[in-house]
Amino acid sequence: MKGFYRLLLVALVSLVIAFGVSGLPRLDSSSRQMAEEEMAVQSGSVKLLTDRNVVDLLVRQPLFLDIGHVEWSDSILSIDLKAKQGHVDPDFVYRDLYTLSKLGLQGTKNVKQLLVRVMELPASATAIGAGKPQLLVAMEARRDDLKREDALNATPGSINAEQYVSSHFRLTFTPKWLDRKSP
Repeated sequence: MKGFYRLLLVALVSLVIAFGVSGLPRLDSSSRQMAEEEMAVQSGSVKLLTDRNVVDLLVRQPLFLDIGHVEWSDSILSIDLKAKQGHVDPDFVYRDLYTLSKLGLQGTKNVKQLLVRVMELPASATAIGAGKPQLLVAMEARRDDLKREDALNATPGSINAEQYVSSHFRLTFTPKWLDRKSP
């Protein structure tokens, strides 16, 4: 009888080990995928935007304005930038729009559309009942809007961000922005 229990115990331990070993390839492939995504984010050459790396990707961008909200859904990346009232420099806005368009459309494979809104916060944003942020500029950029030669020839030092963004993407300006831009 003792021999039977030993044989049963050995068979049970063998089954547990077999099931444990069978799960190792799945663990290895998922950890390899996570390591590849992390390396891609660290090297600055993100090819596939996911829910897991969108934050890491955006915080590494040299933006002048603060990020207010980000949404990633169905190959559409939506970003709200926020600026303090009276501290909105048009050059900074266009540089941020350029940086985000380059990131979203040239730095990834799966972003088909990029929507960016620039919002101005009210002067007393911390006061209870303060006004809501007001839209200044909105940009809609689609991957189809870029031509291959533009992606190869455009370097940050050789272009004017305002001209590039205005000529390649759809911009919508509010009267508040237009009043600010006019002399």
